[in-house]
Amino acid sequence: MIQYNIGDDAIAVVTVNHPDEPLNILSFQAIQQLEEILDQLAELDDPRPVGVIFISGKADNFIVGVDIKDFLDFESAEQAAEANHHGQRIFGKIADLPFPSVAAINGTCLGGGLELALSCTGRIITDHPRTVLGLPEVNLGLLAGVGGSQRLPRLVGLSAALDMMLTGKNVYPYKARKIGLADEIVSPGVLLAAARKRVLRLAGNGQIKPQKRPLMTRLLDGPFKPLVYRQARKQ
Repeated sequence: MIQYNIGDDAIAVVTVNHPDEPLNILSFQAIQQLEEILDQLAELDDPRPVGVIFISGKADNFIVGVDIKDFLDFESAEQAAEANHHGQRIFGKIADLPFPSVAAINGTCLGGGLELALSCTGRIITDHPRTVLGLPEVNLGLLAGVGGSQRLPRLVGLSAALDMMLTGKNVYPYKARKIGLADEIVSPGVLLAAARKRVLRLAGNGQIKPQKRPLMTRLLDGPFKPLVYRQARKQ
């Protein structure tokens, strides 16, 4: 379902494409494949990647979320928590890669798909009619559980992040660009080329330095976090 190749420009392209389904859904098996690829990319020396692009092999969806059916096999809350922590660790590996990462998004990008994109250094989206971004977990009484509830406020600010997380509203391309969720909007036909240019631009600027986190974001990660979860359960 997840494969990668490295071109002559030393950019790794990770393609997500569920061969037997119309939609890309992240199953536990797919997430395990992703971790293996991330570990391989982080250790490569010859050639050492200058960056990585995450893209879909589908015509109208990036990743629409995680596979809910996998959660039905849990026998305890502890198992669910362990799986959640595992997902956090894997998406954290994207954020910690020693080179820039860009999510090239065409079509629907929801839930775990958006959380993967939020783990990247940059995000380019298309003006395809089906391109939407959102965190619909609140409709199940949950919040984004693999890092999205922390990364989104850092990217778009607390107000816009809470609006997305507590309502489950989808965000369309031009609003995504306006609030800072997307760096660039392009047509589907030039998405990969645009993503390559952005990777090279980021690589040329050097590794992005960690920014000081605003006070409200630190509070959201800390004492305010339980309040946000309680609000999500009321939705």
